[in-house]
Amino acid sequence: MARLTISCPIRGGSLRTARSNTDTLLLDFDGTICATAPAIRFSLETAFSELGVEVPNPRRIEIAIGSGLTLRETIQSLHPDSNLSREEILRLDRRYREVYSGEGYQYEVLFPGAEAALEECARHARIVILSNKGLKAIGAALDRFALGQYVSAVLAEGPPKPRKPDARLFDEVQQRVPGVRRDRSLVVGDTEADLRFARNAGLSSCWAVYGYGHNARCRAVGFDYLLDQLDNLPRILQDWSGQRGSEAAYPET
Repeated sequence: MARLTISCPIRGGSLRTARSNTDTLLLDFDGTICATAPAIRFSLETAFSELGVEVPNPRRIEIAIGSGLTLRETIQSLHPDSNLSREEILRLDRRYREVYSGEGYQYEVLFPGAEAALEECARHARIVILSNKGLKAIGAALDRFALGQYVSAVLAEGPPKPRKPDARLFDEVQQRVPGVRRDRSLVVGDTEADLRFARNAGLSSCWAVYGYGHNARCRAVGFDYLLDQLDNLPRILQDWSGQRGSEAAYPET
């Protein structure tokens, strides 16, 4: 399957202001907008169990989730010393996606303040979801939580490369979303993969410390802003944009 981009519907004119602005939020999904760890853990455990593969312990699953890997990389990391064949990995991949879309999604919960934060940010910047998660799952979640109205596009998992933390992913963003500028883009995510992508691509970064990333690894990579809770994202966006001379895009307070 080729990498896909979906353009989400715009309702209520939320993005009309953003379209005249040059700022872009490259926003992660799992662990940044949505608390998906329980859904991921349920789906992984179910897939491994049903296909007769040893179910990884919860701590190993937690570490894998916090690494920001793609699904197949996650499956491989959960049994690094095993002799899982390519066919077994593909079967686990397919079954995981079936379980997630059928039952696992019910364990997804938005982080507090998610809708209000995205609504406010969309008034001042275009929002692009940039994730190593599957496109179908993200699209379903955006519809379920009515967040698609604030999002300009979604770039999600799918071969061929690039994917986070590959710097070439930003070139694809620019190809898919006209008007995105390197000096006007802020990466927001919770894992080492997000922060490494920002550093590799020469982009500003914001670490969602409340998410699933490994504390020491994320701090070792470095970041420009620290987001302690999602409802503070509009304030960070305003400060970051102001540093680049766009104070006029915001009303005086």
